[in-house]
Amino acid sequence: MYKNNYWFFILLFLLSLNHTQLMGEKCHNRIIVDGLMHDWEGCETYCSDKIDDGKDVDFTRMWVTNDEKYLFIRIQLAKPLSLVDYNSLFLEIDGDHNAATGYRVNGIGAELGWGFGLRYGFYKHFSSADYISNLDVGYVILPSFTSTDFEIAIKLDAAPIRNEKIFTADTIEILLWDKQVGGDLLPDSGHVFHYVIQKDISSPYQPLSIEPPFETSLRLMTWNVFYDGLIDTIRQPIFGKVFKAIQPDIIVMQECWHSQANEVKQLFDQWLPLQKGSWKVIHTGEGLMLVSRYPVVKADPIFVGDNRNIAAYSIKTDLFNLDTLLLIGVHLSCCAQDNERIAETQAIMHYLGKHYSIGKNEDKLLRLPVVIAGDFNLVGSEIPYRNIVSNQLTGAREPWFTDLAPHQIDRPMAYTWRDYSKGFSPSRLDYIFYSPLLNPIHSYIFNILYLDENSLKRYGLKPTDLRICSDHLPLVVDFVPTVSPK
Repeated sequence: MYKNNYWFFILLFLLSLNHTQLMGEKCHNRIIVDGLMHDWEGCETYCSDKIDDGKDVDFTRMWVTNDEKYLFIRIQLAKPLSLVDYNSLFLEIDGDHNAATGYRVNGIGAELGWGFGLRYGFYKHFSSADYISNLDVGYVILPSFTSTDFEIAIKLDAAPIRNEKIFTADTIEILLWDKQVGGDLLPDSGHVFHYVIQKDISSPYQPLSIEPPFETSLRLMTWNVFYDGLIDTIRQPIFGKVFKAIQPDIIVMQECWHSQANEVKQLFDQWLPLQKGSWKVIHTGEGLMLVSRYPVVKADPIFVGDNRNIAAYSIKTDLFNLDTLLLIGVHLSCCAQDNERIAETQAIMHYLGKHYSIGKNEDKLLRLPVVIAGDFNLVGSEIPYRNIVSNQLTGAREPWFTDLAPHQIDRPMAYTWRDYSKGFSPSRLDYIFYSPLLNPIHSYIFNILYLDENSLKRYGLKPTDLRICSDHLPLVVDFVPTVSPK
């Protein structure tokens, strides 16, 4: 009898070696899913992986945390990759802490299996499996271009099929794997990663105010209005309500293909009448349109190849220490045209270096406040983004531009585009970059789907109105000058 007990405990010991349990620690920071990872600083590394133990893809680290509504996962890779393009990578989540339900993979029973490259997932509880979309689980992954670092959000109350919730236990298991022979696993084979969903959220997400902090700032807005939305008689009244709610001073819009400057001017004079004068509207190129309450003293097209939707506007303001603002409005090439976007961002930086810089070599600086804003279509290669935020094209000691990276007023997200009919995850395609002579004192992405009823009534809007307007969301920022441009 004692001999049998001896071998029984030896077997339990060996099994425990083969199923090492890794438990995540709590992360205390408020996570904003924007593709920038500074808010993960101070979080412990939950799960690390050996280098060069995979095949095409090599996982290195994974972090997990949550707030009151979302599960957040951060993934690091050894080499840059686009997680939203074709690949064999999967995220597996066991939401009921039961290895006997769901997909049996590496010691867990995963109810949710998400194929990064497939752009859809699977939900399986017992026998059958169902396809699910990013809308079904509130799935968001950023950045939308190649990187070694990604962050993911999934709704904690997701119930994609038959109203069955995925997360039914406080403790869950998470696995990353490259589904091919010799593909990498995180954690490694025989190990299980557990995460305990935190319930004691001390500070739930608070909606952002859309009001400017004070009157002496300049409110700039960019919005892709989706195929002439301003002159669409169905969508036009909703656009008017949005502009009335936001009260911008300068707007740069994209996809105004057939909109005429005179008819758009009449709309803004009606929607937002000025105390003195009227709105200035310039239609540049094919679909780029500038609307400004300030005089526009110069408009320079910056054409690259077939793209006629990049232009520089010199705007005369009446704000203290901000005599002139240079605004570059953009609508970069779409979709799989990496080379075009690289050339377009190179042309923007070359234009600025030639016409608006002072100094030489590494001391070269911009001689006036500059903003680059619009629809950048940043998918695929990260090079167009780096062309703007790094100094590699200018040779200057310090980068000329900072990524504003605002987030939505109603949730901790920074995606600016969503079209659930196309299968892609919500993406961050629209950007505002600003130079050091400007100070953004307030900014946001105007999304109202989860906004409170009182705010919606005040704006005269319904939660789904912005989806009717466009597949893009408006970006808004209030600027004041940091120092005199002189």
